[in-house]
Amino acid sequence: MGDFRDYDEGVQRIKYAILRSQYETGRVANSNQLALYYGIGVRIRQYTIGEMGGREPWPPLATSSKRSFPASEGSRSATSST
Repeated sequence: MGDFRDYDEGVQRIKYAILRSQYETGRVANSNQLALYYGIGVRIRQYTIGEMGGREPWPPLATSSKRSFPASEGSRSATSST
């Protein structure tokens, strides 16, 4: 009987290690994504204030994004009927 208890304990430790690793991976990935999106936002804001003179950057940005990422589609284009 002792062998089964040791086996169960070992399985539980492995499960815990896997879950902990998955959690940590998600946390790091989310942190990196947030930093990326923040940096993008800062650049858009700088561009809007500086080069665009406060005008709306979205039409040129959308066109540029479509050229750079032709395989991706935004949720608006997929759901918009206009």
